[in-house]
Amino acid sequence: MFNSLGHLRVEFFDPNGQQISLPIGCTTLAEEDPYIYFSDSKGLFRVPDLLELIELLAWLQSQHEATSTPKQVTEGCEMK
Repeated sequence: MFNSLGHLRVEFFDPNGQQISLPIGCTTLAEEDPYIYFSDSKGLFRVPDLLELIELLAWLQSQHEATSTPKQVTEGCEMK
């Protein structure tokens, strides 16, 4: 195990001898997430993940609104 930019990683060699590094959370060495433990694995999403999703969706919507050009309608004008 080693610390890479504040994140614990596990290093090992695959069957072909190639050195591989994975975040500890992707291995069985990580502690079980308390949410998963206490929800008895019935929760589909964790609250922090849902809050992050809300922020992402709000940002995507603002980007969409900023790039879309609304059509202007002028009352009383007739095309000739």
